[in-house]
Amino acid sequence: GGLVWDDATQQALTAQIQKVLKLNTPPAIIHHEITDEKVIDGKPITVVRHMLIVRHSGPLSSVLTLDKGRRQSLYFHPLNEASLVFSPDEKLVEVVAAGMGIKQLLAESFASAVLKQDLSKKPLLQKQYNLSRCLVSFDLPEPPYSAELTG
Repeated sequence: GGLVWDDATQQALTAQIQKVLKLNTPPAIIHHEITDEKVIDGKPITVVRHMLIVRHSGPLSSVLTLDKGRRQSLYFHPLNEASLVFSPDEKLVEVVAAGMGIKQLLAESFASAVLKQDLSKKPLLQKQYNLSRCLVSFDLPEPPYSAELTG
């Protein structure tokens, strides 16, 4: 069925994510309802999707700073962000996050806290794209040697 996004739903998801990611502070969750009009078999149909932006603190990190000529470590929690899109009509949850572990934990948290379901028995598709070809330069011919340039 559909999803009713209210304060109770947001609080349940926030608590679940904070618990599974072991965060000191609760994550910020922003909800957007996306409606789309489609025509199927000549009939207009409204498709509703729910997009969640989850902002949470990452693991403790540090950088070196200079203070009056002395090196000093500055500790902080970097901000991490993940996106979750739920399509009730397709019964599909899509998660985009920094790592596969975070994706799995967020999907499981959403399923248990919001949908009241267990993902352990559901099929999971984890797409990974090989973008290595984008890291290689185009194969361009070398420019002709010119004595003027070395002059």
